[in-house]
Amino acid sequence: MSAQPDEQCTRAAEAGSSERIKGFRLKWATAVELKRRRDLDQRMEAAQRLVHTLHRDDPQWRAAMDEVRDVYNEARRAVTGG
Repeated sequence: MSAQPDEQCTRAAEAGSSERIKGFRLKWATAVELKRRRDLDQRMEAAQRLVHTLHRDDPQWRAAMDEVRDVYNEARRAVTGG
C-alpha cells in the first residue's frame, strides 16, 4: 500500500482529477481503522484465514467471505460516519 500514494497522485495528475486520491485516502483510512480496532482486526484475520484455507464449494467459505465484507464495511462506516 505504501507505493500506491505516488501511483495514485501520478494518475490523478494525468487525468486532471482528484477522485483517485480521494479513493485511495478512503481505502487507507479504512485499513487503518481495521488495525486500530482490535475487534475488527481479529474478525478480519479469522475470516481471511478461512477464505484462504477452505474450498470455495464449502458453505463456510461463503460465510467467511460475507464476514470479510461485513467487517470491511463496518470499518468504512466508522471512517465515513455513515
